[in-house]
Amino acid sequence: MGHRRQGGSPSPVALSMVKAKTHRQPAKRSSIETILNQAFEARGLPAWEREPLKVVGKPDFVWRDGLIRPLAVFADGCYWHACPKHYREHKGKRRKSWALKTQKTQIRDRGTAWRCAHCGEYTGLLVERGWEVLRFWECEIKADGGAARIAREVEVKLDELARKRTTNAQALRTGD
Repeated sequence: MGHRRQGGSPSPVALSMVKAKTHRQPAKRSSIETILNQAFEARGLPAWEREPLKVVGKPDFVWRDGLIRPLAVFADGCYWHACPKHYREHKGKRRKSWALKTQKTQIRDRGTAWRCAHCGEYTGLLVERGWEVLRFWECEIKADGGAARIAREVEVKLDELARKRTTNAQALRTGD
């Protein structure tokens, strides 16, 4: 009779089926990703990839074309990634399961500080593979003028990476 065990909780088989199905579904844009998306469009930034599936760590925005190294941008929510300024523990009935979820996210994010204190293992893996990585907190994005400031920062990084590519290509042609 279905995939429920005695007591009404789903069986491990049912849970694994749900997990497999939801894992294949594309992620919905968060409000902070939408805000950044609009800021990037307003700034006239070149085309970017949204949540590319085959990039480790699932960055929110990726630029690859015309750059010496690809650029990954992460928009980290203050709750799930435990922002040191704004994180508050969940108070509901399922607080232990929410706390475990948040801890797993923190463990994934924790580690070497390539750019800032909250960058983690995925950032390190991307950097080791030759990527540039920028990470921003939700509170930075939602701050007054924050999204526009971040869009400018991304634009500067893109210009820098494009310039380095052009400089390297010219050096190869002239034999310098």
